[in-house]
Amino acid sequence: MSTVPVLFRRLVDDAALFPPGNAPFDRAVDAHVGHQRAPYAQVIGRFIVKASDLHELPGQLDGEAMEISAIADGGADAAAGAIGQLRSFEGHHRHAGRHAIASGVSVECVEIPLDPDTGLAAQVSAAAHAVSGAEVFIEIPLRTGWRDAVSACADERVGAKLRTGGLESGAFPAPRQVGDFVAACVRAGVPFKCTAGLHRAVTHTDPLTGFHHHGFLNVLVATHAAITGADVLAAVTARDPQDLAAVCWGIDDGAASAVRAAFTGFGSCSVADPIRDLAGLGLIDPSLADALPPEPHHH
Repeated sequence: MSTVPVLFRRLVDDAALFPPGNAPFDRAVDAHVGHQRAPYAQVIGRFIVKASDLHELPGQLDGEAMEISAIADGGADAAAGAIGQLRSFEGHHRHAGRHAIASGVSVECVEIPLDPDTGLAAQVSAAAHAVSGAEVFIEIPLRTGWRDAVSACADERVGAKLRTGGLESGAFPAPRQVGDFVAACVRAGVPFKCTAGLHRAVTHTDPLTGFHHHGFLNVLVATHAAITGADVLAAVTARDPQDLAAVCWGIDDGAASAVRAAFTGFGSCSVADPIRDLAGLGLIDPSLADALPPEPHHH
């Protein structure tokens, strides 16, 4: 199997269940199992599921192992309850004899959105303590007080999450906002992940919608810039794929580990698009893109 560079390992969380992909549950689970066995598996991170849907997973898996990131769609306390039920199921089956089918589900991470209409920093502590036994990432809306929320994440030793797009233009933060968020997280020592609108490598304007999409290579290079004291905003706004690829090639494994400790990855409704882009730029073995299953293209 071709080795994927450190900078891109486990970079893409599988958000096939979410817009604009909206894959049916059973098909998304089957596809993720296939991704885990594929030659490009090193690029793939966790499978993202709403906490309210966690109960459906055991029936979809026949002993397959799957690492989950659960979205606390009903609030942190409800997510903790759903995870507890799943762990009880696993414990029951683990001790029910060797012929039992265990779910194989491991909730490694919980992603908790903050209420944008309430003081952000004050919500972080309660959210951070609601869930045990998993990494926590707090989704911070870019409203007044977001910097204080990042500082609160540092105090609570939890990660932050940035929404980088969506189904309408207002869901896409401005380049300066993205750069400021990356720099703030790096400065505070808060690991962060991104979600939505980031499934292509390079920042671009979608010709169909006119939306300004951010690129995941831009975020990687911006994180490196924040760590090294370079120009973060220039990295966020760069549009030349070859220039960004050249920077990535210049990041050695040690520096790449530091970048990925800061920017842990992003969720994408299509894991194929990021892999194709990386392969097209020669940043991973081009043959890995050839191993992708056919899937509809998402804009």
